[in-house]
Amino acid sequence: FSDAGSFGFSPAFGDLDNDGDADLVVGEKDGFLFFVENTAGAGAPMSFGAPQFGWMGIDAGQFATPQIADLNRDGLMDLVIGRHGRQVQYYQNQGTPGAPFFDPDKNNPPNIAELGGMMAESIIPQVFTSTAFGAPTVLDFGDSFKILLGSDNGKIKLYDHIENNLDGTFDLLTETFGNTKEGFRIRQAAADLNDDGFLDLVVGNFRGGLSFFSTNLSTDGMISATQQIDNQLFVKIFPNPADQFIRLEKTGADAAPMRVRVFNSMGVSLAERVFYSDEMTFETSRWPAGFYYIQMEQNGFIFTQKIALHH
Repeated sequence: FSDAGSFGFSPAFGDLDNDGDADLVVGEKDGFLFFVENTAGAGAPMSFGAPQFGWMGIDAGQFATPQIADLNRDGLMDLVIGRHGRQVQYYQNQGTPGAPFFDPDKNNPPNIAELGGMMAESIIPQVFTSTAFGAPTVLDFGDSFKILLGSDNGKIKLYDHIENNLDGTFDLLTETFGNTKEGFRIRQAAADLNDDGFLDLVVGNFRGGLSFFSTNLSTDGMISATQQIDNQLFVKIFPNPADQFIRLEKTGADAAPMRVRVFNSMGVSLAERVFYSDEMTFETSRWPAGFYYIQMEQNGFIFTQKIALHH
């Protein structure tokens, strides 16, 4: 991909050519798409052909962030694309099961330039809002959809009432799904990673690193009133970047012991402690400058944060 002189890549997988395997579509900084066909076939290890840059002539705007989903339930996989500019775009697949085709003009029906009235949010409310970046995640529950929308402000919106309503306005269920706030320009993915019947959430941000959360959104699309959302483990880590030390402070009410591990960028464990009190300090003056990962485990949930050391 870098041979095309681009960066800011955002991948999505889906069976666009209806051959039983997951193809790859990648958005990039200028709003264009790469298409990479998976030629392996159903059940076989992935085998990709050469990337096709500028696929279908689609230009979604800067930093295209695609998703692949059959949003109109016609048996053809469509494109839902977040971008720099708040709105989310919809490109309907107008081809055939074995040959996808997309009209690159977002304003030509059945394409939709501002899908469902969804809007990403700037890091500074009411200031430069038109420059906000949005990252959608389409959740397909078989008979209904929900869409998560990550924004510059570190929060995730959750939308509903999407099925048979593409030309309408989606219902905004919450502007702060899970009460997470994971930094600048976030991107998220969701799946039931621990097989408990509820979707888990992996969130990345512009700085790098990933955070893991459990949610109260079940795999059938229902939101449980009794399943508690274990957000970040309510720990403040500072300073970041650090020099001589890093300090962890509990900001939540859960008094259960927390196991803390520190890894370097190569995955080597440097320290491990059990966190019983409200704060903990690690001496870092002898650690080389670079990136480190603080892994915190409490009550079976794991949260990881990336920090930088500068000496």
